[in-house]
Amino acid sequence: MCLREEPLAAVYATRTILERLVLFDCSVCREVFPTFHPAYDPSQCVDLHLLRRGAHNVAALNLEVAKWETVPPFEASPEELLVADMYEGTCWACHVDMKSQMEALGGEYAEHCAKAVPL
Repeated sequence: MCLREEPLAAVYATRTILERLVLFDCSVCREVFPTFHPAYDPSQCVDLHLLRRGAHNVAALNLEVAKWETVPPFEASPEELLVADMYEGTCWACHVDMKSQMEALGGEYAEHCAKAVPL
């Protein structure tokens, strides 16, 4: 059997992202929570009521990240797969709160400050 390398590498990368949770520490509210690698959006596969955004545009179980200070790498060592690494940035709830407070004061919230780091 002849296997091509590209599809095997794609499957390996997909499984690495799906199986890899990271710990996220919000630098605003200092809440620490587990979340997924930024390349994986669980809402496409998992439809849980707790993960749906509510009236204030924030889910009851907030696992979303608005801004990563550093993006977790795609490649992970075996040790990193056993123990989740910690990453910092701004969580989605703080982003929405800061945006609504700035708009209430008549200012403009800098959207570019809250964008996720491109991969």
